[in-house]
Amino acid sequence: MTRAASLRLYPINALFGGNMRRAVLVVGLVLGGCAGGGDWVKEGATDDELRQDLAICRDQGSLVTSRDRRIEQDIRASRVGSPLSTDLGTFRDDVRESRVEQRFDDVVDRCMRGRGYARAGEDL
Repeated sequence: MTRAASLRLYPINALFGGNMRRAVLVVGLVLGGCAGGGDWVKEGATDDELRQDLAICRDQGSLVTSRDRRIEQDIRASRVGSPLSTDLGTFRDDVRESRVEQRFDDVVDRCMRGRGYARAGEDL
């Protein structure tokens, strides 16, 4: 199947530069993120306290993952113009980035739980 035929048959493929593997990964990550989503709740906490605690936890997540993000950026920059800058290399980059995002989410989750919050629908 030609690239043009692939883009006509699978319109989502066009959104990701003709890379079906990347499209599948991104859609999977988005759906996976939705499954684990939900609002944070804490008995007696105001909306302002929630926003402040969440901002603190996100800052903590950013600090923890900033080194990983810089490393990934360096890896991608080192491959520009090399045989490793293929669709497979890009797919690997996407997988590594999703791991960094998962680590960020895990840090925020542990931080919020440590502050006494739970996801809506969970026992407090």
